[in-house]
Amino acid sequence: MNNIINVTDALKSKNSILVDVRTPKEFTEFHIPGAINIPMMSNEERHQIGIVHKEQGSVAARRQGFRLIAANLPTIVDAFIEISQQGLPIIYCARGGMRSQSISQLLSLVKVKHLLMQGGYKAYRRLVVDTLDQMTDQKIVVLHGLTGVGKTLILHELIELGEPVIDIERLANHRGSAFGSVGLGHQPSQKMFESWLYQEIEKHRDSDYLIVECESRRTGRLNLPNRFFDLMQAGSHILAYASLTDRIDRIKCEYGSQKIDREELASAINRLGSKLGRLKVDYMLEQLQSNKLEPIIEILLVDYYDPLYGYSDQPDDQYQASFDADNITQAARAIQEWCNTHVGNEGV
Repeated sequence: MNNIINVTDALKSKNSILVDVRTPKEFTEFHIPGAINIPMMSNEERHQIGIVHKEQGSVAARRQGFRLIAANLPTIVDAFIEISQQGLPIIYCARGGMRSQSISQLLSLVKVKHLLMQGGYKAYRRLVVDTLDQMTDQKIVVLHGLTGVGKTLILHELIELGEPVIDIERLANHRGSAFGSVGLGHQPSQKMFESWLYQEIEKHRDSDYLIVECESRRTGRLNLPNRFFDLMQAGSHILAYASLTDRIDRIKCEYGSQKIDREELASAINRLGSKLGRLKVDYMLEQLQSNKLEPIIEILLVDYYDPLYGYSDQPDDQYQASFDADNITQAARAIQEWCNTHVGNEGV
């Protein structure tokens, strides 16, 4: 077949659209970022085939699969015709096997131009794992600071300035704390998280360094790849500091939104009972009922987060540089200048 493309070329291909033909459930769990889903069969149909395979064997399962897919063919073809008007479809399934090849043969019959990605998602996954395992010389600048100092705000400002930032908490959909999941919904799967991380690394491959926020190896239920975490540990470590008043205001701005479920906040506060004691927790819950967030935030900062993380609220010589973050824009510009001077072409 002359329409085969390998995974590396598929990812670099211009004016093309990656099309995942696996079930919606498989696609939701993990897929190549940017791909769309045109499933050959539904989740339930896939489940039915699995039962037939277990009870009657592979031949019976294939026959059942053909019967189910046949009913879906008109819808599948129409979807591919529509997509082909926007870009060249590049098809993949789990391993580049029966599902994607069957669709490819069908599209060839109806004269829809397309490419077939060799090895399917498995080939892409191997590329992701190998890339993350083999990172060797990437310089990483790690931004530290007390809770509420505005590290994420600084990162976003640095992105606007064109700096090579990887926002790990955004990729993980978690803020990396006891309140890290409040208002954010579910985290992605580990494979999806690593795919997005790989995509960000590739986007900044030509950069002299990467800038990230300090994170533990585990963010929520997701783990940073070992090699990436090791490079963070060995990187350049800088500190952002800000006044307690500004920190309280920033946290209130984030968690005071009407979109944040107060029940989620209450549950997170309750989970700190063993750390803060029942009296403080009950007091915070009373304040939450009255929609008074400032006293809650101050207790959490002064009695929990600040002692937990142990960062300084002023310049600290144990870091390679310290930056006043009372003004986020000024802090970001100062960090940009420092990185360009101390981490860029000259190295660390």
